[in-house]
Amino acid sequence: MTYDFSAHSKEYERTIGKSHKYFIQVKCSELLKMLARYGLTPERVLDLGCGTGEAEQILCKYFGNITGIDLSEGMISEAKKKGLVNCEFRQANATKLPFTGEHFDLVFSFSLFHHIAKNQLEQSINEAVRVTRKSAIILVFEHNPRNPITKLVVERSPIDKGIILLNASSIEELYRKSNVEILEKRYIVFLPRLMSFLRPLEGLLHKVPYGGQYCVAGRVT
Repeated sequence: MTYDFSAHSKEYERTIGKSHKYFIQVKCSELLKMLARYGLTPERVLDLGCGTGEAEQILCKYFGNITGIDLSEGMISEAKKKGLVNCEFRQANATKLPFTGEHFDLVFSFSLFHHIAKNQLEQSINEAVRVTRKSAIILVFEHNPRNPITKLVVERSPIDKGIILLNASSIEELYRKSNVEILEKRYIVFLPRLMSFLRPLEGLLHKVPYGGQYCVAGRVT
């Protein structure tokens, strides 16, 4: 049985705990660093699978507008309660986005795609491409199945019960099918939260394929 995000939306953040919040912070930091490397300053941003809006709490001050979508009505309700400036939250399916073409300057997702049915993954990427303007960036962050600790945590998590993790090459293949130019693949989160003081050293390991998470960056052509 898959996790009912709406039924558990009120206690979701408490259930997933402090380590999850730390990983959100790390991914937000990596996202901002990548944009800086590419010299990009997106104005309109789309978050696929925004959950309760934890990423938006961090990122809202960096962008003109962030739209977060999530399939769960309960999660969207919790996100709206945060009252975040420059943020809009809408219930929507990543396979059929309710936006016009070439609307966003950046689309990103934090650990969404392993929750999408395998036969809907390509459609989800196609939709992300459709709503993203030409030459803009798509960033997909996912759990890395090559990391044994990540696999163990996911197997024990009620949120991820029954899911199959996607490796980075799977995301790259989805990009290629959607004519997305692959810019880079980075592995992140090599250290636990208690060793976060050493996180600046992780930048030296981004090509080592055993980080707890990875990100694949692509440009819409």
